[in-house]
Amino acid sequence: MRRPADVVAQRLIRELVEFPGGHLGYTSFPAAFVERLVEVLALPACG
Repeated sequence: MRRPADVVAQRLIRELVEFPGGHLGYTSFPAAFVERLVEVLALPACG
């Protein structure tokens, strides 16, 4: 269920993005997760 994530993204004026590894990506794929997190945090707000 992605609806809560959609609402949070909308309220933060951000696009919904995918991260590697699903719910536990930060433990299963820590390097890829951090790399994606850095990319996402560097994106400008869309709105």
